[in-house]
Amino acid sequence: MKKVLGIFMIITSVIIGCEKECEVTNPENLKFNGCFNFMVFDSIKVSGIENSYVSVQVQRDELVLNSQFKSFEIKNNSSITSAVQTFNMQTNDCYCSDAIIPGLKTFNTWVIQSGIVEIRIVRERSECDNTYVVDVILKNAIFKDLKNNEISIEHKAFLNILVNYTLG
Repeated sequence: MKKVLGIFMIITSVIIGCEKECEVTNPENLKFNGCFNFMVFDSIKVSGIENSYVSVQVQRDELVLNSQFKSFEIKNNSSITSAVQTFNMQTNDCYCSDAIIPGLKTFNTWVIQSGIVEIRIVRERSECDNTYVVDVILKNAIFKDLKNNEISIEHKAFLNILVNYTLG
């Protein structure tokens, strides 16, 4: 019995040791302003207000996405949300980190009212990497805050964004 167990352990070690390494090929201009499954974000100028960011969050499992752009009306799609936020300071990651940024405060939030978003998967998940890369294009978007102030974004492209990860 000990010999059988020993042989089993040796075979298991050889099989595990011989698994081929996975390779992930990302686009050359990969950007890291994305996370979760999935959200993309970027800084944006809002009527001269500093430290403004626009984000688009997608519930991917509810949409059928592939390598071709698919267009969605945000107003009629509960799987896609978007917002513009202004903060009291510049930050590299106001969305994806679970670490609290000391002193960071949100000044205002504008929520999407209408617009179109085009989405495609640039690089899909693989056996060895759960992350993937997306392109998201926001068009003719109108946002409103609680005081009914409007912001419009005619065109904002988030290209080659790595998503489906979380920073510590």
